[in-house]
Amino acid sequence: MLERFMNKVSPEPNSGCWLWDAHVSKDGYGRFGVGRVAHEAHRISYKLFNGEIPKDMCVDHICKIRSCVNPNHLRLLTRSENSKNQINANSKKTHCKLGHDLIFNYGRRYCKICQSEASKRYRKRNIK
Repeated sequence: MLERFMNKVSPEPNSGCWLWDAHVSKDGYGRFGVGRVAHEAHRISYKLFNGEIPKDMCVDHICKIRSCVNPNHLRLLTRSENSKNQINANSKKTHCKLGHDLIFNYGRRYCKICQSEASKRYRKRNIK
């Protein structure tokens, strides 16, 4: 299994990341089949090189590259710690994924342009 796993990895010399070359989910995580079940490739990498993952733990990417499977870039966190990391990372964002400025209003940040476009699409679909 290790050989088959490593055949799907491309080391990136500058960052040290091992980038996943095979199937990647829409969320950007590598997928690796074991038997008839697809698993997240970074979790398989952690198991292959570091051992079992305790039931209450998550595997976090220190490098923040979702397709990275380098076991030296992976660490175990509790679900609570992982959530806090996500909140901190998201709170630093200033632009939406299309590059528009995010606006802080009513206790949340959002993209006014994307929100307007989504509302137009919704009205077009649902108003007859």
